Amino acid sequence: MKEEPVVQVRNLGKVYSRKPNFLKPSYWLHYLSRNKHQLMSDEFWALKNINFELKKGECIGIIGKNGAGKSTILKILAKVTEPTIGGYLCNGKLGALIEVGAGFHPEMTGRENIYLNGSILGMSKQEINAKFKSIVDFAEMWDFIDTPIKKYSSGMYVRLGFATAIHTEPDILLVDEILAVGDENFRVKCYNKIRELMDKGVCIILVTHQMYLVRRYCDRVVYLKKGQIEFQGDKDKAVEMYLKENFEVEKLKQVNTGVEILSKRIFDKTGKERASFKTGEDIFIDVELNFPKKLKGNMIRFWLTRPGGYGDIPSIFVSEPVSSLLGKKKIKFKIKKNPLCSGNFVLGLAILDKNSKFALMKGDLLVFEIIGGDPEAIVEMPFELEVITKP
Repeated sequence: MKEEPVVQVRNLGKVYSRKPNFLKPSYWLHYLSRNKHQLMSDEFWALKNINFELKKGECIGIIGKNGAGKSTILKILAKVTEPTIGGYLCNGKLGALIEVGAGFHPEMTGRENIYLNGSILGMSKQEINAKFKSIVDFAEMWDFIDTPIKKYSSGMYVRLGFATAIHTEPDILLVDEILAVGDENFRVKCYNKIRELMDKGVCIILVTHQMYLVRRYCDRVVYLKKGQIEFQGDKDKAVEMYLKENFEVEKLKQVNTGVEILSKRIFDKTGKERASFKTGEDIFIDVELNFPKKLKGNMIRFWLTRPGGYGDIPSIFVSEPVSSLLGKKKIKFKIKKNPLCSGNFVLGLAILDKNSKFALMKGDLLVFEIIGGDPEAIVEMPFELEVITKP
């Protein structure tokens, strides 16, 4: 017998207005008489033609740039907003973590909000009473449980919200990027719980910008681009597309020295260009530049950070002095047996002149992904770097 999907989304679409003028009668006359497929002048499709389904115990990842429509899908499934066209079906109890503080009242204490949020999520008072200790234990919030939550940090909100949501014993769990604001130990605890729920048959819809989470937990991926599905299917292919298309280096703005980046590539020891590497692999980067004017007493500097300033690691720098630069030069850079842990990393490049002023500075030269252990601070990074003239 064929297994029925727990979540079905069919031809889902959502229209938003940029500057709605609700006070004008003409706005409502036009709005109510129009065809739903026709847009008014100030409207746009936040989502269009979205189709996917999810079976028991599956986890689907939804990825894409900010504004692609990821959170809008979750808000529709959680009945926070209604779709403009299309529909969806959720067969089972739904738990949602889609916004920090959602379902909480800032003037009420943590204890009171567990009862409030729990009742919103469908639990009876008797159920909450029976699970109250387990909820607070998981959130590790006993010291602040009787404090008004308006005094909570965003991480404390997430602790209480996640702990409450998972104790509703949902059949479907919606998880947005909000877990990114929690501390690392609690995030690991949450994702271990997500794996435990999946093993029990709970469906997970995960929205995240962290590709190592997609690879670790998701069975399939929906990659959104401008409100539409760009790709749906294999997670490895989706991750490669996301990293390649969303971290393209924009054309460098010319500075006074006129230094220009001609090309750049990241590859493995066989010479194959890649966007993902395993912990322990050698990573090679070649950058070709043009120096129209001779620069003396220069310093070449590379550094690593997380994308978007998301910093659960410190920046790591390596510098190499170079006597003079003129014409076309190729910089070869190697991360030997990289000790990086799972996650996305941004490689930056700067050329400093003899007065320590930037002749060139590119903070997002290349972005790549590491597949390995849990993300954590990196203490040591062995680098090898040399500058050679283009053949």
